[in-house]
Amino acid sequence: MMINRSRQIMFSTAALVLLGFALQGCGSNVPSGQVTGTVKVKGENAKAGTTVMFSSAAGTSATGLVGDNGTYTLKMNGASSPEQIPTGSYTVAVFAASNAAAMSEADYERMMSGGGKAPEAKKDTSIPAKYNNANTSGLKFDVQQGSNTYDININ
Repeated sequence: MMINRSRQIMFSTAALVLLGFALQGCGSNVPSGQVTGTVKVKGENAKAGTTVMFSSAAGTSATGLVGDNGTYTLKMNGASSPEQIPTGSYTVAVFAASNAAAMSEADYERMMSGGGKAPEAKKDTSIPAKYNNANTSGLKFDVQQGSNTYDININ
């Protein structure tokens, strides 16, 4: 019994040490900032559902969904708050919202049971295709520590 009790204590101690390391890694000390802004297409607010994506050479990416008023706030995948965008240089892409066709409940049931298909979504073509790729959009932004505003104007 003494050996089992010793092993139990050893495993419990190891688990606590590992948990301590894991929790220590959660509080990142990387400088970061919050990025908000507006997206305008030909002087008008971009449609709700338009997506803004920032990508860095280090492989970091953050996205923001444009709301009804044309504004967005970037957020890292899995981040608990928008303030966690690491500082640095980013290239930017903008993706148009798709206008999914409405589907009745009966059509949905038919589709789910294999007797029908989803209506075709119509793509918003107001944003030129070059903006769908961070390498061709020509949009770049340097995220600084603290609050950042990046307004995007597409003509």
